[in-house]
Amino acid sequence: MQEDLAELRGLVGEATAGIAPEYFLLPVAGVQGGEPLVEYRERVYAYELYHQLRQRWPRWRYSLGGEVDKQGHPIVRGGDLDKAKPDLLVHVPGEMNHNLAVIEIKPLRPDANPAEAKAIRRDLRKLIAFRGVGYAAAFLIVFGEPIDRVRQYGRRSQEAGIDIGLVELYHHPRPRERARTVHW
Repeated sequence: MQEDLAELRGLVGEATAGIAPEYFLLPVAGVQGGEPLVEYRERVYAYELYHQLRQRWPRWRYSLGGEVDKQGHPIVRGGDLDKAKPDLLVHVPGEMNHNLAVIEIKPLRPDANPAEAKAIRRDLRKLIAFRGVGYAAAFLIVFGEPIDRVRQYGRRSQEAGIDIGLVELYHHPRPRERARTVHW
């Protein structure tokens, strides 16, 4: 499974490098102070990442699923798993012994807001819960700047008892660049 994880990590890097600016910062109709309005949109980015991954997907046993609803699953349930819909799953559907990775995605807007820390903490708990039911890896991909806020959220989460060491943090600062793993 380690070879498969290494291949997935490479695919994530290649796929993120394929994300164009309009999927990274979505142009929105209207003008703000004479400048075109653009917004970070998690779902737009996630769908484009899914597309970029599928274009590169190797011939292997794993399936890439987007927002797979686990509600009512006989094994994936309880606590932070109830009503969970991870952004992306890499697994063999119908088999619990071939769950490669669970992926959550979050935008980093230039200015922090109170909901950002809460959303990242919720995603960390969800990712760790999936690790607890047999997923080999958990990735949190953040896009935009600055990464230091996410590291701070991670430290606070660690202090609150959340084992962030179970989650690989990827930072994608700009479109057309590879996301890279970064230390918490």
